[in-house]
Amino acid sequence: MTTTIAAVASPSGAGTRAVVRVSGPRAAAIVSSCCRVREGGDALGLGPRAACDVHLDDGVGPVPAMLLWMPGPRAFTAEDVAELHLPGQPDLVARALERL
Repeated sequence: MTTTIAAVASPSGAGTRAVVRVSGPRAAAIVSSCCRVREGGDALGLGPRAACDVHLDDGVGPVPAMLLWMPGPRAFTAEDVAELHLPGQPDLVARALERL
């Protein structure tokens, strides 16, 4: 059985941007459950590869983010990988990670 993990992939502390990465077989389902396309609020339609502006629901409100979708086996880890690039405020990053 393969596990899906979510982790912060950028340096700790405040910064302009932070990266939260989700990797594993449930990455698409997890990201789709808490992100909507920023324009129009539509559900995500993840294709072969994607880069789109989204709103991440962190449990407090919508957070603007850039979603990069890289399905396996052509991703670096050979697994499905989603990266969320969001504002680097530590409390916001912690909420996003907890939500994912």
